Amino acid sequence: MSAGADSRPFEPFFLPASVGERFCIFHPAAGTPRGAVLYLHPFADEMNKSRRMAALQARALAQRDFSVLQIDLFGCGDSSGEFGEARWELWKDDVALAIAALRQRANATVHLWGGIEVGVLAAVFGFTIWGDRRRSHKKWIAYRLLAEQVRHLTFLWPLGATSIAARLPMRPSADDPRIQWTGWLYRAWVRQLGLATDRMSPAYLEWCRRMLRETEIPSQRVYHDRAADRYQHLHHVVHTRTEALFVTAFVLSVVHLFEPAVQFLGRLARLPEGLAGPALTVLSVFLPARAAALHGWAGHAD
Repeated sequence: MSAGADSRPFEPFFLPASVGERFCIFHPAAGTPRGAVLYLHPFADEMNKSRRMAALQARALAQRDFSVLQIDLFGCGDSSGEFGEARWELWKDDVALAIAALRQRANATVHLWGGIEVGVLAAVFGFTIWGDRRRSHKKWIAYRLLAEQVRHLTFLWPLGATSIAARLPMRPSADDPRIQWTGWLYRAWVRQLGLATDRMSPAYLEWCRRMLRETEIPSQRVYHDRAADRYQHLHHVVHTRTEALFVTAFVLSVVHLFEPAVQFLGRLARLPEGLAGPALTVLSVFLPARAAALHGWAGHAD
């Protein structure tokens, strides 16, 4: 055990991992542990600048009966590897390894304490998992496909025909939409409608042509014209906001280089002292990501 400036003991050690070792510092709780805290550091220059504050915070938590473990992730600090060789999977393994080591030493509930970049990465990762579980995009595509199939049926049914979606192949592929719930619903509608009961006489065919020409096709044309106008307006709005976000992020990144400007913005926004820099860092990461997401969304067909 070693001692810091405030005479609180701490334990530096290397934690064996699947690839090399991870440098750790353990701060035991002063009394009976009320909990355990795992510190996940920021990266690059922010990691170096925040080391002292992180150490002071860890000792303060230890004085308040929280055991704290600080770990240098793979490729960072005094741990094995180079930063350019780091991978998200390795860092997740490091976090799991650190949690297990902290539980062995503290035997208490583990809480995560992360730097700004770690928080942003965790948020992006969390939103990705959340969106994937909700399958929002896949549901939207399924609804659009079902709408197109019903539109085709409007044209084909009077002629006693259906689209290929009404026929289920013997060996469908895993991503074939005909085996999804929309495919089953469409086939149920086709079965419920049955076949057109009228005879395909010249008069009936003329009625079909007149019905399509005077009713269905004009209504479809009006719908698509309105949709095109809405999409054009929406694309213009999204494109303008995307450019504004990129320009704002660039300006904030430049401001971040000058400490007086950072302090001025902090006073202007009435932020507590010391929060202006971290706030600019978060915005410099969030705004380009948001702009890229809007740009990708604007380029989507729907």
